[in-house]
Amino acid sequence: MRKALPALVWLCVALPGAAETTSIAARLPDGRTLHFSCAGKGTPTVLLESGWSGDSGGWPRVMGPLSATTRVCAYDRAGSGLSDGGPLPRDGAAIARDLAAGLRAARISGPYVLVGYSSGGLYVRHFANLRPGAVVGMLLVDSSVEHQERRFAEAFGRGAGSLEPLIERSRSCLLAAKAGPVPADDPKLKACATE
Repeated sequence: MRKALPALVWLCVALPGAAETTSIAARLPDGRTLHFSCAGKGTPTVLLESGWSGDSGGWPRVMGPLSATTRVCAYDRAGSGLSDGGPLPRDGAAIARDLAAGLRAARISGPYVLVGYSSGGLYVRHFANLRPGAVVGMLLVDSSVEHQERRFAEAFGRGAGSLEPLIERSRSCLLAAKAGPVPADDPKLKACATE
């Protein structure tokens, strides 16, 4: 599998296109639902894990090329996209447990190649520790690392790599959402939109 990963990366960058996807609402044992989008057939199943504010909608250019040769699935973590929220704490271990339960409920079988972007890199590593026998490969794309803020501060000075601006943006967007509808031309809405 190691030799296939550079080709996998090249394929996703070089070939544009969206895949025809199947939407799966996986019911977890506690009654919550996780949303999966899958395309293609075959093994291994490539699982796409988004970064902090991302969801399954961010992967069409990756899913298209990959689905030509194997099954590929992206999903919405608890509280994002079409998935129900989850109980606190929402740490990497909870996210990995949800993913494992969601895959069972959706009958999305392995073996798996995990692709984690940004904070998704941490989450797929948690999942790999939870289900090591099911994981045959992993690709980390611009992955976050443990204690990232502290490590950046030590290397580059106080405030470097801080997540505080992202956290503050999330707080202000949440307050704006709680206040009621925001007009489409309001700068607050533009600041809260993800691309």
